[in-house]
Amino acid sequence: MFLVIFEINFLFHKPQMENNCNASLSMMHHHMYLKLMADLHPEIVYKYLLTHNTYCADDCLKLCQAREITDASAYLLERMGNVSSALQLLFQTLES
Repeated sequence: MFLVIFEINFLFHKPQMENNCNASLSMMHHHMYLKLMADLHPEIVYKYLLTHNTYCADDCLKLCQAREITDASAYLLERMGNVSSALQLLFQTLES
């Protein structure tokens, strides 16, 4: 039941977040949406990060690393200037 509520919340906010209606939304709203996305649809987190810039990279990196979302983690590491760690993470993923 709890997961259903999260899914409904995610689906409710999805159009607002994707249609650039987010000018009035705070960084906290984006982070909450990203947490829902990471839990329910981790495969689209990377695309979201590529198309938005209203998030705290440090918080998002911690979230993505905790949920083992490799492509998003590598992107954030690179964006934060830690290219060697991003490459290392991608190589580790390819080896496993």
